Amino acid sequence: MKTVTTTGPRATVPVKPERKASVEDDPQVRQYKKTEDAREEAMSPRVRRRLSNAQESATIFNFVCEQGEVIQWMTACHPGLTEFGRDLERRGYRTLSSIAFLTEEDVEGVTDTELRQLLMTTLTRLRHEFFRM
Repeated sequence: MKTVTTTGPRATVPVKPERKASVEDDPQVRQYKKTEDAREEAMSPRVRRRLSNAQESATIFNFVCEQGEVIQWMTACHPGLTEFGRDLERRGYRTLSSIAFLTEEDVEGVTDTELRQLLMTTLTRLRHEFFRM
């Protein structure tokens, strides 16, 4: 077999830069966008509003689950009660029904008399709501 060697300089051939495929070029992505757009167009404003409300409720619910029901409720009563709510959860009070029947002795951890009075009043309302159920 005969080999041919060339010793001359090679001509430089311009090389096209490699085109990076964008996400929009992917057929699966295009199909997903089409079905998503069609789904959005098919939904009535009422359905979209209900889905939006459901997503918002889920966000709030997840926040309550992460933070704890008692802490969330205490914070809603008054921001000064947040630490007391954390203390209650550490002591095992994890649900609103478990704190509904707290007594004066149980809330001695709240040193501010106005906050303690507010807490006792709010707990009375909570018990009333439970009885209404």
